[in-house]
Amino acid sequence: PLPDERDPNSVRSAQHEDINLITLLCASTESGLEVMDHDGSWFKVETGPEYIIVDSGDMIQNITNGLFKSTTHRVVNPSDSNRRRFSMPMFVHPRNEIDLTPLPKFIEMTGGIQKFQNITAGEYLHQRLVEIGLADSWGVKLRIQELIAKKRDGKVFSGKEITYLISELCNEKIQPE
Repeated sequence: PLPDERDPNSVRSAQHEDINLITLLCASTESGLEVMDHDGSWFKVETGPEYIIVDSGDMIQNITNGLFKSTTHRVVNPSDSNRRRFSMPMFVHPRNEIDLTPLPKFIEMTGGIQKFQNITAGEYLHQRLVEIGLADSWGVKLRIQELIAKKRDGKVFSGKEITYLISELCNEKIQPE
């Protein structure tokens, strides 16, 4: 239930896109999910225990060079403030080492110019978590220095080796404990 003093224009979940490849939203108990259409308007998504909603995420947008857009969505409050809404999202992520670089066939299908970055799933996830404040890039920099010092043993690292160490650290940083 919602508090009586709530702003009638407030939302349960502000507009956003999901970071992952796809999101499966299973068995929502109430309506409220809205998706932004191409013209910027919002439309209601029919929900219920018999439906599975599939949203494309930022990672699928990257690998398809924008052919499949990340779904902008939000959850609005119900008109009856005594109703509760439960849903069970499943966020589908690739393994951290999976390359999300836009595939040539999608670059060709979207005008021949690469619009999205070359990046692995682990790097992408970490980058986005830093952007939204759920990970600390400063702590990562300090850990990179520690890793390099620990593994150096007097040798000079190539750019590829440094990239590998950063990737290794990102994977370490974002793995659940």
